Amino acid sequence: MGRARTTLILIAAMLLALRAAAPYWIAHRINNIPPGKSPYRWQVADVDLRLFSASYDLRGVTLHKEGIPAPMFTADRVTSAFRPGEIFRTRTVDLEAFRPSLNLRLGRDSTDAGPGPDWGSMLHRLSLFRVSGLTIHNGEIVFLDQAADPDVDIRLEDVAVVAENLYRAGGDTAHWAGLKARGRLMGSGKFTLCTRIHPEAGSPAFEFDFTLKNMDLPRMNSALRAYAGVSVKKGRMDLETHATASGGKYRGSIRTGLYDFEISDTRQKDRGLAESLKNKAADLLGNVLEWKSEKNQEEGKPAPKADFSGTFPEEVGDAWSMSEYLLKEAFRRGVEP
Repeated sequence: MGRARTTLILIAAMLLALRAAAPYWIAHRINNIPPGKSPYRWQVADVDLRLFSASYDLRGVTLHKEGIPAPMFTADRVTSAFRPGEIFRTRTVDLEAFRPSLNLRLGRDSTDAGPGPDWGSMLHRLSLFRVSGLTIHNGEIVFLDQAADPDVDIRLEDVAVVAENLYRAGGDTAHWAGLKARGRLMGSGKFTLCTRIHPEAGSPAFEFDFTLKNMDLPRMNSALRAYAGVSVKKGRMDLETHATASGGKYRGSIRTGLYDFEISDTRQKDRGLAESLKNKAADLLGNVLEWKSEKNQEEGKPAPKADFSGTFPEEVGDAWSMSEYLLKEAFRRGVEP
């Protein structure tokens, strides 16, 4: 009886020691992982371990890019949890991020050049395990393009994301990896995004759906001027696009609804003839699309539809960057005259 009690005391002491030491070990591993060829590095302020639920909280999480003082990613808390019964079989975890902020920056500086982070690898380095699921609560995404003229500043607020089947052991093809997101764009339009990816395909194969409802266009004028060469005085836009991709090519359709539209006055002395003609063409095409949109709305029909297709640029090589490219392409085609 005495030996059994001693054994139990030793086991309890070992568990208490593990409970006390593990948070420091986890923080040390994350904060001191050599970045290798990657210019990105995680920093964690504190770790709160919960042994009985097989989970732990990372607090004060930041992601820095070498040469840029402002963090690329911050979160009040990131929870990493093993799925019941999976801790020894697949060693995968689910991540939950609370109040995260992601800052995407393009600019003329050399530190902004090159591809973005490999998010699968980055999440692995943060959690120390393979990540199967990701949930984001009340997130924010800021996109700043200082290489454009003028600078483009786009913000997404109240972002909620659920991503599933990001990593599977073995050749399981029963479930595609998927991501669903919703939120608000520039404090105005409500957006939803759904991407389903076939991870075992030789070349990325996926489906892409994006909708944007009741977007106040003047709030997007920096992007409109930089990417489409026009400026809007007033107007609302609905945008809906669906696309599929495989073998480096994509094909899809886009519906654009335009309402209460008026282009900005371009009668300025510094406007050239070509720019003036472009603005007049945009005004005309915008009025035609507005008329079609309102007519379809009165008749209970969806917004006008157009098909599009193309080939991804060589530098866009993985499914997530292809989804990002399609998102930009959908917006460009939706607003460009």
